[in-house]
Amino acid sequence: MELDLKYLPETAVSSTCIGSLTETAASDLGISRDVKVYLGAHDQYCAALGSGAVNAGDMLLSTGTTWVVLGISDRIIYSSSHISPGIHPVKGLYGELASLKNGGSALKWYKQLVSAESYADLDANAAERLHSSAGLLFAPYFNGAGFPTSDNTRFGSLQGLQLHHDKYDIARALMEGVAFEIRRTLDEFAANGLEVKNLKFMGGAANSRLWTEITGYITGCRMTRMTESEACAVGAALIAGVGCGMLPSYDIGLASEDIELSDKSLYDFYDDKFNDYVNFVTRM
Repeated sequence: MELDLKYLPETAVSSTCIGSLTETAASDLGISRDVKVYLGAHDQYCAALGSGAVNAGDMLLSTGTTWVVLGISDRIIYSSSHISPGIHPVKGLYGELASLKNGGSALKWYKQLVSAESYADLDANAAERLHSSAGLLFAPYFNGAGFPTSDNTRFGSLQGLQLHHDKYDIARALMEGVAFEIRRTLDEFAANGLEVKNLKFMGGAANSRLWTEITGYITGCRMTRMTESEACAVGAALIAGVGCGMLPSYDIGLASEDIELSDKSLYDFYDDKFNDYVNFVTRM
């Protein structure tokens, strides 16, 4: 690209000591200039550390405005679907990243649209709509489809709407639609040699027991809900801890909760509905 390297920053691995505080920073913070500064990482890689995604086969599912998946592997993966590879802070590991354009933003839009009292209200009522919403399919492409089918000409769509459906049926279908997109993403990862069995679920949607369970039943993965809300900040702190020798490794075991998915019938239910969903979005 004929870029002059003098305009680009130096590169180094995470946890490298890159200096100490500037005089201004030390003064503003009221601490010594001798405090060392260590090179951090991309926010999702910091979140991976803060969530304990530090072994090949782990998958971080970070749920915010956009839902981001970060698979951990021991090799770099390139794909025609543009899985984005990177270097994991743990030596010898790599990250494979993909983003869904919508996730939390879709449910936020819907909550405002129907003037729901709260997310908890949507959760509690949508939890009772498994069968009444069975025929509803919601493609959450509010600003185009993201991974694995990048297409800015596809937009949100709802199929199967009937007179008996209410706002909570649609809310559940929306949650399922986002989770179906996660399954499509994981299928694409598996097709490229990264099969994931354990999803470390963090972010806003992790506050929803229902959405967490739906995602688990749809993907067939073991679901580990991270109970630390500031996983990115924790990961950055771990990098500094390893860098200065305070911590021997990143694998320190952080607070989490395994979600029990005991209703075996729901796996078959969602397998069938996933096939319907794929047919639906393929025809769009």
